[in-house]
Amino acid sequence: MDGRIIAHCHQNILDLIERQAERRPDAIAIEDAGDLALSYGDLAARVGALGRSLTGHGVGRDSRVAIVLANGPEMAVTLLGVSATAIGVPLNPAYRGEEFL
Repeated sequence: MDGRIIAHCHQNILDLIERQAERRPDAIAIEDAGDLALSYGDLAARVGALGRSLTGHGVGRDSRVAIVLANGPEMAVTLLGVSATAIGVPLNPAYRGEEFL
């Protein structure tokens, strides 16, 4: 290297996931202790679809979206999808009703 700093600019998390999906679409991106494994190609498709769905419902960059899911691959995909479009706010699913208010 000649000392220059090379920076890559990404619009959001989906850009990063899609870039990896282009390089290694079949590589495992997310897996659980069981038999679920998502490739970067699958992850990019799911995150993109969720982002498009949220945008279609009027959710935008300044919107806050609460996510109430147990830890696991579904939570990871949902948090990434929401974060690509809006502000994701993960909440503990063990909260009592009044704690959500």
